[in-house]
Amino acid sequence: MPNGFCEIITSFPDFNRNGFNMEDYNRKFVLSNVVIHDETRSVHYPEHWGPLSLKCAFNGNEYFRVNGGEIAINNKKYLILNEGNYYSSCIDSETKVESFSINFSPSLINEMASGLLETDDFNICNSGYERKQAVFGEQRYVFDDEMTCMINELRKIIFDESPYKNAIEYLYRQILEHLFKQQKQLNKNIRSVPKIRLSTQRELYKRLTRAKDYIDSCYDRDLSLEELARVCYLNSSYFLRQFKNYYKVTPRQYLIGKRMQAAKEQLESGKRLPITDICSMVGYSDLSSFGKLFKQYYSCSPERYRRLHNHD
Repeated sequence: MPNGFCEIITSFPDFNRNGFNMEDYNRKFVLSNVVIHDETRSVHYPEHWGPLSLKCAFNGNEYFRVNGGEIAINNKKYLILNEGNYYSSCIDSETKVESFSINFSPSLINEMASGLLETDDFNICNSGYERKQAVFGEQRYVFDDEMTCMINELRKIIFDESPYKNAIEYLYRQILEHLFKQQKQLNKNIRSVPKIRLSTQRELYKRLTRAKDYIDSCYDRDLSLEELARVCYLNSSYFLRQFKNYYKVTPRQYLIGKRMQAAKEQLESGKRLPITDICSMVGYSDLSSFGKLFKQYYSCSPERYRRLHNHD
């Protein structure tokens, strides 16, 4: 559904179809802003080029393989990928998952970057000129209230096949401006690591975030220190030290905390899954070890925690 500012694609592209032309497909994303939206239980995108994009998934997980790691997105967190990246993605779910990808054209990014990153004097005296380039932190981000509101409004317009192109353009610009503001805070976090130059801080932050996102997405697996270090292309000892510098816990402690949080959410959900199933879902094969760890975190057994937080 093209509307001049944005093209809406409401079915996943079939890269394996006879006659599919990847160059023509990629050209869409250079010439226009593009939203891709569809629902499915199973789909696999082979590795492909992409523009600057914001990846969302609702009612389940969509998994992206990028830069040697695997990242899951869902109702709670979205992913930013920069222009020129190559990645693959897949959905494999018992129920339908909604995939929602917002892709930004280079012309819109350049215009917004100039308006938001340059000085007021530059913007007043040099209208139409492009200067600063925008590069975003490639990682998962938590949906805050403002982003949630904007994404849901854009989804509603697209669900209803609304012809209001002005509303789509307004939301696109709001979302991109929000991302720019987000990067300013991210840059402050990057500068928090002392004694190394800024360019090294940025690269290190990017790599450590890649490992953290990998843990967040694959906490149900048996993740070794070597595997996590390999995901972010760092020596294991150096990775362990710097991860603790950034996040104030070791990768192992962070993994356990993520597993306990996931177990807690399952117990609070009211689904009444057996404790053994929850134990397995969060990456443990030994029920006794799982129970001891849970009690360390929440001061009671999983069974008691469920009774305390479910009143039906």
